[in-house]
Amino acid sequence: ANAGDKKKKKKKTQQTEEKEKKGPKMVKIPARTFTMGGDAYSGAPKTKDFSLQNYYIDETPVTNKDFRAFVKDTKYKTEAENFGWSFVLNS
Repeated sequence: ANAGDKKKKKKKTQQTEEKEKKGPKMVKIPARTFTMGGDAYSGAPKTKDFSLQNYYIDETPVTNKDFRAFVKDTKYKTEAENFGWSFVLNS
């Protein structure tokens, strides 16, 4: 490869690394009050009003691959792993 191709590849690699450092794009969910629960026929608890402040959430879901990389990089342990059991954890 020539010098121009190497520069382009290096620049693209740097841009990718910078994007990855920033993390996923997040969107703001505005504050609001909502009602949660059910009626007598749904089996859900009675309705109740909840108020949430503004918060941010990833624009796209976290994939298993993303989570695996996070766990590897941070040595993260789930509560189930820390407690040694879970309804869904097979040890």
